[in-house]
Amino acid sequence: MAWMTNDPDTLPFLALRTDAFPDKGGFNSGYYSNPKVDELLEKARTSTDQAERAKLYKEMQTIVREDAPWAFIANWKQNAVSTAAVEGFSLQPSFFLILRDVAKP
Repeated sequence: MAWMTNDPDTLPFLALRTDAFPDKGGFNSGYYSNPKVDELLEKARTSTDQAERAKLYKEMQTIVREDAPWAFIANWKQNAVSTAAVEGFSLQPSFFLILRDVAKP
């Protein structure tokens, strides 16, 4: 896993699912397999509720981190700075910058 994406569906689905082994057309080169991760990925990909998706992906990330199928040497973080003069700003699990609810009171 040497590339990044801002879409939480893409990389985990291609690299962490049991059905994503290279001989099945995926990028799971470590042949990592965890049925709970498979279940969480499927639920997260099909949910339209952003809060539920964030919860499912966070649970999946915790499991993968504990299983440690690879040595993770990099982590893409979201950083944001705001002030009390700005309301409605929040970081998105997708890394998209959504500003429709941002306002200065």
